[in-house]
Amino acid sequence: MIIFERENMRKTLLIALLLSSLFLTSCSVIGTVYKHENFQQLQPGMTEQEVIAILGAQPCSRSALKDGYLLQWQYSYGTALATGGARHLAVLFSNDNKMVKITQNTQIGSGL
Repeated sequence: MIIFERENMRKTLLIALLLSSLFLTSCSVIGTVYKHENFQQLQPGMTEQEVIAILGAQPCSRSALKDGYLLQWQYSYGTALATGGARHLAVLFSNDNKMVKITQNTQIGSGL
């Protein structure tokens, strides 16, 4: 009987340990995850398709402007341990679908 109780205690402890480790390492992401480290490869004159291919994700927003448009990639992330951050990249394009410049490049907190 005592051996049976010890075995149940071990199983219960193991399950509790596994569940707590899953909870502590879980991560939440909001937005479009893109390859932020690749932004340095972006050059004026690239097409929208080339920029998207380099970043590895579609933009999360597109804004029409008088002489072109702005594409934006942004996301925020966090863990159960209250660590996280945010990233934002905005790229200006002319009406002929050519990149003009990066207008915003921000990273706050630790990277993904």
